[in-house]
Amino acid sequence: MKATFLIVLVFAGLSVRAQKIHLFFLADPSDKLSVKDRSEMENFWKYAGPYLDYPVITKTLNNKEDLLSQIKKTTVAVSKDIVVFYYSGKGEAASDKVWPVMKAGADEVPMREVMEILRPKKAHLTLVIADCDNQSEPAYISRLVPRPHPPTLRESAQQLFLGKLECKRMFIKIASASPGQRAMRDKNGNSLFLATFLTALKEQMTDPSPRWGLNRAENTVKASLQEKLKVLTSGAQQARLGIDCPASIDDDQAEE
Repeated sequence: MKATFLIVLVFAGLSVRAQKIHLFFLADPSDKLSVKDRSEMENFWKYAGPYLDYPVITKTLNNKEDLLSQIKKTTVAVSKDIVVFYYSGKGEAASDKVWPVMKAGADEVPMREVMEILRPKKAHLTLVIADCDNQSEPAYISRLVPRPHPPTLRESAQQLFLGKLECKRMFIKIASASPGQRAMRDKNGNSLFLATFLTALKEQMTDPSPRWGLNRAENTVKASLQEKLKVLTSGAQQARLGIDCPASIDDDQAEE
């Protein structure tokens, strides 16, 4: 009887500690475009999760207080879990003119504030993404967006999201627009950044040696994202992507 009880405890412990993909969304329910972008991002990770054998846990918050509180109290398995924060909506340049301030309803949430809370959690892979304007005047122009590539190999997906070829743990921060630029949408209201970012991820998931872009200049998520977005917007919008390795150090010199 004792042996059976111990076995149950062991399996219960393994279940609690199973690796996960944590998705945090800051959302304005009244912004239909933001809701659409959030759905696309969530669908991508639900598509990628089975390749990694990681369940996806989604938390959508509608204000700054709830968002930061939820992130702080979420337990993350060090060097194992994947954590993704995504915001799509209104934004403007911060005073340091590097990472933008997200404007969800009446709340203003500096991207840096989210980064500072997530960094100490030491996830295997952390993505902090602000898909918003990075200047003071919001506006959108019409462009066409290519459709994402089809699903592909389990091995490549595991290398990209769980591998350690580039770095033991990575902290990746992305602003969809560089300082002084606007976050553009196509004629149907689709985020140009989101379309190119998800396409870049799916391209790397088909590559036998996928890379984010830390130590390879070409054929990476970073290179593909920046090149595609540059072409779609005729150079008017360039994503700002920084990769911190080690993940514990905020290296803003490793961008562009």
